[in-house]
Order: sequence, then structure tokens, then C-alpha cells
Amino acid sequence: MKVAIQDLKDVMNELNLSCSDFASLIGIDVRSITRWLDETSTPTLYAKKFIFALKWKLEKDQKDPIAQRIFQELVNAAVQTGGLSMFLTIMFDNYTQSQRTRRE
Repeated sequence: MKVAIQDLKDVMNELNLSCSDFASLIGIDVRSITRWLDETSTPTLYAKKFIFALKWKLEKDQKDPIAQRIFQELVNAAVQTGGLSMFLTIMFDNYTQSQRTRRE
């Protein structure tokens, strides 16, 4: 999978993410992001897939400002909760709790 450093820059810019925010989002050290941007290192396959997915979502929602805003809010929430893994865990937990409450 070919992901250009410009793709990373574009995604970070469009989502208003600093290097630190992006590193937090995917759960890696901020120095890795810096090395990628300096082109002294290349992203891992996981990171490339993640960058590709974010770019795809941003391009898909280009003409839908509501979807763009919601996506931005979800990304910000993921950064604030300590990354995507923790954010998804919280979302799954909330969903599980709501389903349990509905069935009681």
C-alpha cells in the first residue's frame, strides 16, 4: 500500500491534528510521526492503512459538511480519550450498557 507523506500531512491538516495528536490517535510515539514527516523513517503497514482510511473518509465526505463535522468530533474525542483503541473500547462499553438497559 502506497501512502505518501503528503497524504499524512493532508490528513493531519484537514483534521487539525498536531504530530502529538496524531501519535496519540494511533497509539505511537510522537517521534515516529516526526521521523515520517522528515522522511527519515516510513510508517508501519498499520499506520499506512490508518492514514489511507482517514484520507478515504475525508475525501468521501468532502461535499457533506455535517458528516465532516461529526467525523472531526469523533477524531477529537478519540484523541482526548487516549487514542482510537480506548475510544472504541468506551464506545463499545456504552453501547453494551445501553443494550442491557433496553432489555431490562
